Amino acid sequence: MLRLFLFSLFLTYASHAIAQDVAAPKPEQAAKVIDLRTLKLPTETFQPANRSLAGLFFKATCTPKAAYEFLQKQMIERGWKETNQFSSPTSASATFAKEGYHVSFFAMKGTDKKFGEHITIQMTNMGNLDSRTLPVPEKSKAIISGPMSTHYICETMTQDDGKKLMRDKLIALGWEPYGKAADAQFFKKDGIRLEMYVTKSPSQQNKTAVRYASRLMSIEVPAPVEATLVNYSDSPASLMVVVKGTVDEQAAYYTKGLSKLGWKPVTEKPVQKQINLEQVFQRGNEEMTVTYQQVKTDVHVKATLTKSGE
Repeated sequence: MLRLFLFSLFLTYASHAIAQDVAAPKPEQAAKVIDLRTLKLPTETFQPANRSLAGLFFKATCTPKAAYEFLQKQMIERGWKETNQFSSPTSASATFAKEGYHVSFFAMKGTDKKFGEHITIQMTNMGNLDSRTLPVPEKSKAIISGPMSTHYICETMTQDDGKKLMRDKLIALGWEPYGKAADAQFFKKDGIRLEMYVTKSPSQQNKTAVRYASRLMSIEVPAPVEATLVNYSDSPASLMVVVKGTVDEQAAYYTKGLSKLGWKPVTEKPVQKQINLEQVFQRGNEEMTVTYQQVKTDVHVKATLTKSGE
């Protein structure tokens, strides 16, 4: 449901402004524009909020409109401009823009046995990447063109060829492969996670469609290019990786990779914690825990931000 909502925002927020290539930010740089952990929550919030730098998720008993107005006021006071807004008795949505960044808001009314009637609220920092600056498929036309998403229809390129060709173009521009799921491929550059979908479009005579979308990550964690699984989450801020090899090899990889990002290991090597090996890294007043588990010839790695710098 959230993905469909975000896609609808891309449709309504399409812009004809000239795209400018902006360097991908580090999460700590984006935090200077906004850190969603600093927003106040409605008094009707009844469940501890899941907070991260780039994401906010919570449940409340107020109306969708009331939640929207409560958070909208804070965003406007912080200098954000509202670019899109919708509300009804059962839902509310909005987008806010500032200094090239876009933040989405979504609230939906629902009910279940555990919580009864309530609303679910989510805010996401979509980052400052302008999708119109990304590679354009050959012999294609843009049917949606805006900073938050661009959608191309290709006249001659097949879906299989498109997946490889567009992937190679992004890698050539410095985008690191960061996992995949079905027809989606994910990439990372500093603190931006890019989604690229290469699909067949039934509404366009089954021609190949290429769509870009992106969002800011709350933590920047590297992933081995040979990993068979890469799964980033902002709830909580974490990265899961499955890669062939040994724990010692992956511990060396993450110690080196995180050190380049300013993280220092508390212990030189991982220590045994029940069935996992665990290694803690610190950067200022932040703390990240990386666990390693050997499963036959694979290593399962999970890096979690266990103490934020808020």
